[in-house]
Amino acid sequence: MGLLPVFALALAAAGIWASVAERREHKVEQATAADEAAGRYVSDVATFRAHVLRVLSQHRGAHPAELRDVLDREIPRYPKLPSPPPPGAERSRSYQAAVETSRTGLEPVMQLRAQLDTAAQAEVFVATANKALQRATAALLGSSLVFDTEPLESRTLPELHRALREVRSAPAPANGKLAERTVVSAISHAIGQIETMIAKLDEGGSYSYDLSDEFNAAETQLKNFAIDVDGDVREAVARLRDTT
Repeated sequence: MGLLPVFALALAAAGIWASVAERREHKVEQATAADEAAGRYVSDVATFRAHVLRVLSQHRGAHPAELRDVLDREIPRYPKLPSPPPPGAERSRSYQAAVETSRTGLEPVMQLRAQLDTAAQAEVFVATANKALQRATAALLGSSLVFDTEPLESRTLPELHRALREVRSAPAPANGKLAERTVVSAISHAIGQIETMIAKLDEGGSYSYDLSDEFNAAETQLKNFAIDVDGDVREAVARLRDTT
């Protein structure tokens, strides 16, 4: 009879260990389920990115504003993690990595959207600035040989001021301010030269000017800016492609 308490204690200990083992197995099963959920989520994110690239490729040649609008329609479809998280998520490294992906996984798409937004503004600015430079050039060519101030005051100056207003009506994005200043400076300098010519002619004298350097510099800045913007968009697309 003296062995009975010891035997009962051993049975109780065995029951405890069995319960611990069962709980441990249950936790392992939960962690495995959380790992599987994480794997499905990461796969969904990769599928989403691939889908975005495929949709963009279907709009090849579209204007930046149109491509930006395409992204605006797709971004709300970015996959979301299940809520609440599955049991065992807090013990699953894979699930914690998936949580981080849910926070940062959209960044390549948002970076591309930002570049497209800049490109959309840049496209309007470059087109407007080019048109303004052409208007100013035509006005100056028309006044290259004058003998009185009438055509300068009635046609050349108004056209130059109109060209200047056009440039200022379509501001460049932040990375295009140098190009914008160069164009504004070229046209403003032309206005100053024509005003000086008018004053000289009114005094009975003569005046000549050469604005080729200023206008060539403006055209070069516009061209370089457009190339830079295009390169930034291509880099953003490449970054998104690298994540798929």
